[in-house]
Amino acid sequence: HGLSPQSPYVGSLLKDEQLKHFQWFLKQDGILEGFSAIPEARLQRADRQDTVDLMVQKYGCNEALGITIKILEKISRNDLVQHLSSISSGLKGKLRRVKI
Repeated sequence: HGLSPQSPYVGSLLKDEQLKHFQWFLKQDGILEGFSAIPEARLQRADRQDTVDLMVQKYGCNEALGITIKILEKISRNDLVQHLSSISSGLKGKLRRVKI
């Protein structure tokens, strides 16, 4: 759950056109190695928060974060990639110390 507050924040930094491009990658089967697409019908009317929710439901928090970083690289938002990567590595360090 520690990752989810950051994803909507990142989504809010994407312009509408970038969000559509981001969602396009999510709809393509096989474009992200090892991950199946989210059906176009589910993304058609999805806003930023809906997109994040769909990603977390389909892939889980950690995988959704990794996919987000990969797509941001593809749409040339390296500023957000750096931001997310630093958050991600900080969280992984904290998660390793927590015993469940």
